[in-house]
Amino acid sequence: MPAPSVQKMLERLTALPALAALHEAADRLPEPLYLVGGAVRDLALGGEIGDLDLVTTGPLEPAAARLSQALQMRAIPLGRAPKRVFRFAPPGLIIDLAAAEGGSLEQDLARRDLTINAMALAFAAGGERGRFIDPHGGLKDLETRTARFVSETVVLDDPLRLLRLFRFGAALDFQPDPDSLSWVARHAPLITRAAGERIRTELLKLLAAPRSHPTVRLMLDHGLLEVLFPELVPLRDCAQNEFHHLPVLEHTLLALDHLEKIMERPEAWLPASAERIRADLWGTDQGALLKLALLLHDIGKPRTLTTDAEGGIHFYRHEAAGEDMAAAVTARLRLSRSEDAFVRSLVRQHLYPWHLFEADRRGTLKKKGVLRFLNRVGDHLVPLLVHVLADGLATQGPKSLAEQHELGDLAAFFGRLIDETAALKRERPRLLNGNEIMRAFDLAPGPLVGRLLRAVSEAQTLDQIENRDQALRLAGEILKRGNDRGTPS
Repeated sequence: MPAPSVQKMLERLTALPALAALHEAADRLPEPLYLVGGAVRDLALGGEIGDLDLVTTGPLEPAAARLSQALQMRAIPLGRAPKRVFRFAPPGLIIDLAAAEGGSLEQDLARRDLTINAMALAFAAGGERGRFIDPHGGLKDLETRTARFVSETVVLDDPLRLLRLFRFGAALDFQPDPDSLSWVARHAPLITRAAGERIRTELLKLLAAPRSHPTVRLMLDHGLLEVLFPELVPLRDCAQNEFHHLPVLEHTLLALDHLEKIMERPEAWLPASAERIRADLWGTDQGALLKLALLLHDIGKPRTLTTDAEGGIHFYRHEAAGEDMAAAVTARLRLSRSEDAFVRSLVRQHLYPWHLFEADRRGTLKKKGVLRFLNRVGDHLVPLLVHVLADGLATQGPKSLAEQHELGDLAAFFGRLIDETAALKRERPRLLNGNEIMRAFDLAPGPLVGRLLRAVSEAQTLDQIENRDQALRLAGEILKRGNDRGTPS
């Protein structure tokens, strides 16, 4: 990309709301005020600007008071000294003001993570205004599309930056430079010092990139992926059966590659759901969670590997073992309850659509079986089916469905499942909700309420019940049968 002129960057900056007032405040401050970090990078790249990070080399509180007066809004203090930040929120913008780390702009920039995030623009009046400061060559790295650490020291100061190198590489389609990659290989174990929620944020931003597969491969090659996910280590040399042509870890990475291609062109596989797939999965947190689930979907295989008398390899119930292991990963990453449920559901259910497809090909698939599957997966149906298609494309052993026409049959079957689910949701109003069941039978919230709701929904769809009274009667009968068997209710 050509180097942007500072004048162009300033024109884009001053077009933002509240910037005239900010300039006015900067004119009255005795010390210079600088725009730093991501906003400068995005100005240079021509991207959208929503957050401004400002630093002052003078006293922080007087600068915050001056900005508060100019912007005519309260400064919200965040954190404690020396990490205190004052936040302003004019319409359409977030402005954070902090003191320069180390007391000078040069020291502040030297402590930032990547060269592309270590540039500054001066706001001060007179000849200082508009001065572009780039001591670490960030602008050149933008031109060459390179992600580079400012120094090895910044990695040691905050090991989360090991992951941020790859996150920015994936998000911007930049290539990490060789020195930075060598520091990753040297210091990868330090990432475990970072808090789980911080790792979660960076990881999901990385996986939300449309083409994160090359970056994930790079993380594996330089030792970071398996430190983040030690559950993947046994997958490296875990051989598979005749349905596969690759060890488990290589299969997993190939499936991730196919997943991103399906998400990019969903109309090639699930045309009726293409718009939904793009809206829900492309570049979103849910798409990132889908990729995380795919990375974890076979982690139970080494633990469940058995060999029969003929030398055949089996992984019986590896999906159940994998769900338990995935739960440990989601807890480590501090995923929310809904995020945890999504990942675990996909790991647990990833074989079920294959079973339905095989039953459909044999002509033995019953409507009741389909309904039970749909009730089990709920709103996760479409992501699960996209996951399974990617898994199938990466499964190319002699007994697999790797041939295009067979995978086309699988996709057509999945399309019918999606259509049937949509029809059921349109045609069948819910007879009971969880609160009604809990009130009617004096139950506490828990898995039992969900099981009763699924049983009622299934019976309604099979035309076995048709009104609320019948639904309550059925729920009562199920509870009575459970009590008669000594099952806790």
